[in-house]
Amino acid sequence: MSGYIGAAVIALLLAAIEFWGSSAARSISLLGDAFHVSADLAFFIVAGYTLRLKRKHPAEAEEFERRYGMLTAWLLVLSGIFTGGMGAAHLFELFESKVHHETLLPFALLGLGGNVLMLFILHRYHIGHDHGHSASETHHSAFWHTALDTASSAVVVGVAVMRPSYMTDHFWRSIFAHADAVAALIICGILLYLGFEKRQRLRKP
Repeated sequence: MSGYIGAAVIALLLAAIEFWGSSAARSISLLGDAFHVSADLAFFIVAGYTLRLKRKHPAEAEEFERRYGMLTAWLLVLSGIFTGGMGAAHLFELFESKVHHETLLPFALLGLGGNVLMLFILHRYHIGHDHGHSASETHHSAFWHTALDTASSAVVVGVAVMRPSYMTDHFWRSIFAHADAVAALIICGILLYLGFEKRQRLRKP
């Protein structure tokens, strides 16, 4: 369970930093990544407590994971809908959102580094502990969530380095100007996939 505690602490700090950074940099994609990290935080708490219950009260553990795991699934889905809606609105220029790339880059790199660190902690925790098949499945799901969150963070880093001012051609300047909106839609897809996949897994008997 110590691995989940460490990952949860990092996720909590990272989510707070990314929410602040998304406001400072005016980035929808970083906001979407902050929602993703927040969902990961909830997932780590549920997974860690579920493993604890499985050692003492296996029957209660299954019900706990199903009930609160479903809440994290809905958190992913709702976060994806919100991020996708914001991204689509920006893409179709329903509101103006000029990303501050210089401000975004350090937050994006911090988000990527934090997710890589969480992956390392989860990997080391899994290698050093044997908890049985059900615990291994829970851990695999946690690792998979964090891996896709790392991919989301990599997308945000890409947005940060794609500065329209670097482009002399008008077409490419326009494409780069909408990179944050496109990235938000990509992150939306990741969030929705994870949310619906988790709901489907928890519904299995």
